[in-house]
Amino acid sequence: MQSTIVNIRKAAVCSLFTLTLAGASLVSRANNGNEGKKGETGKTSANTADLKYIADKDGSCLFNVVYNNISNSRFSVVILDAEGDQLFQSQYSDKKFDRKFKLAQPEDFGRLTFIIRNLADNTVQRFEVDANSRLVEDVEVKEVK
Repeated sequence: MQSTIVNIRKAAVCSLFTLTLAGASLVSRANNGNEGKKGETGKTSANTADLKYIADKDGSCLFNVVYNNISNSRFSVVILDAEGDQLFQSQYSDKKFDRKFKLAQPEDFGRLTFIIRNLADNTVQRFEVDANSRLVEDVEVKEVK
């Protein structure tokens, strides 16, 4: 019974993550679109990032970060926890960045912030992930005659 509740809880958390990231991705696309931002030189850059949650079989969390770096410039990826403490930071210059980040159980971090900063024009894309888990226990008592 306890393992069933744990499995239901994991499934509910995974579903909530998927919905949260899908909504964040849609909002990010709506705000940034493909129109790009104009830099000081007047050129339009369409560097765009996308973040997706992938449910893993062992219960850990995988986040897939895809960044189309058409300007081929250096950029940084930073992951912060709920308190703003830095969990990860690295710089890259891949033209087509596609990496997966594996993190601990969702209950361990609560809220994550992914920040992708283009170092050439200092544009920033920020993704926030909220992990809320709730356990609902429903007990029903019936009189049997």
